[in-house]
Amino acid sequence: TWTRVAVAPDGGCADAFDPLLRQALDPVGCARLLRATYTDATQSYVTTVGLLFTQADAPAMSALAARFKGEDLARRTDLVPRPYAARGTVAADFGDRQRASWAVSVLTEAPVVVYAVSG
Repeated sequence: TWTRVAVAPDGGCADAFDPLLRQALDPVGCARLLRATYTDATQSYVTTVGLLFTQADAPAMSALAARFKGEDLARRTDLVPRPYAARGTVAADFGDRQRASWAVSVLTEAPVVVYAVSG
């Protein structure tokens, strides 16, 4: 069972991604970013999930998806999303060094990049 511990304030993408990942996502822009952090029943494992709503059209999303697939960008350890470590929660210490696994999916049927980062 997972419990939501925090929802990030609605906002931009400036601090949500490592610099190289932000650079890889720049071509599609950032219209809105939604993030929430969850913990497991033991409160020892934390996951942040996010939806990056882009400013891109379908061809731009397809190009980004092709780049992520062709260059295997979703597996690179220097292109990891950052967690949302909300103060006053069990996720407060969930920082960049605690990231253990992640997933980044570029959708082509909608202008959205979906991601999760856990640790």
